[in-house]
Formats: sequence, C-alpha cells, structure tokens
Amino acid sequence: MKKILSACLFFFFLLAACRKTSTQSSDMLGSWKLIQVYDKNTNTPILPLASSNIDVVLTFLSSKNFAGHTLRNSISDGTYQQNGSEIIFKGFSMTKIAEDQWGGSFLSVLTACSLQSTAACSPSIISLQGNVMTIHTSLRYDVMLKKI
Repeated sequence: MKKILSACLFFFFLLAACRKTSTQSSDMLGSWKLIQVYDKNTNTPILPLASSNIDVVLTFLSSKNFAGHTLRNSISDGTYQQNGSEIIFKGFSMTKIAEDQWGGSFLSVLTACSLQSTAACSPSIISLQGNVMTIHTSLRYDVMLKKI
C-alpha cells in the first residue's frame, strides 16, 4: 500500500511540476507587449519610464515575418527564422530616432545575431508559457513579452 501511495504522490508532483510550453510559430502569431527586460550584466530588470504611455510591441505576422514599434521607432519588413525553440531575427526596417534604455535593450534582442562577433550566430531561445513569451539571447539582455 505504501508503494502505491508513494508512486501516486510521485506522479502527482511530477504532473504538477510540468508546465505546458510551446514554441510553435502558430502560437506566436499576434502582438506581444514588452513587460520586462533583464540585464544579465548587472542582474537587474530594466523598467520603462513611468511617464511613458506607449508600449513596446512585437507583432508576429506569419511564420517568418514580424513588425512592431518601440517608444520612438517603427519596425517593419522584419523576417525571422525559427527552428523549434531557437529563433534568429533577420533583417528589418526601422525609423532612426535615438532610443532610451528600454527600447534600446529590446532592439539589441532583435539584432542579437548581427551584434555577435562569430560568423554563425548563436540563436536566441524562445519559450512560451500561456500568454507570456521569453526570449533569451547569448548577449546582455533577455526580454519577456505578454500577448495583447
């Protein structure tokens, strides 16, 4: 009886610990609002200006195209390549207004491949948990977005 109870408890905790995660591009389609930037150099989050009334948004238009905007710039004609949980943001067009730290750190995630010194870039890792997307880069910043 103890073995059966122990096995049941083990499987209960195993199931409770598992979270549904997805990295399918169809689950990513739509608009996502930037909610957190994490600076790995200082181990601190970067927060938007309290006075800001504009969201930083990334919109996945299809399985390979994206657009969006920061507080100061518009992003268009973006392309990306996804392989499972790996994502590489390719080229995109953007207006050229100087960014604050919030928008600049977000843009560094989108340009992570071009900022790397190696010829073959290390892809970012994307994870989806419900309506929250996290993008981990090999560079300084990671970002968290919420579906809107």
